[in-house]
Amino acid sequence: MAALEAEVRRGRRREEKLAAMQFRLREDVAAAGRDPAAFDRLRDVRGLEYELDFVTNRAQRTEQARPCQATTQQFRSCRRV
Repeated sequence: MAALEAEVRRGRRREEKLAAMQFRLREDVAAAGRDPAAFDRLRDVRGLEYELDFVTNRAQRTEQARPCQATTQQFRSCRRV
């Protein structure tokens, strides 16, 4: 139980750190004379790219883990190298 609580604390700490970094980066963008909304849009785009990569990788792993349902004649093309 203590290990689970420690993991939750570490997770919260990571979330707080990312939120603080994002806030400071947004301030840096504004201080550089740029539009902070552009930073927000880029953050959203990068977040969507991450999600797309995550789902794509998961689908590829699922496809690779699926057992081959080939006939005896197709066995050679089914084997993984």
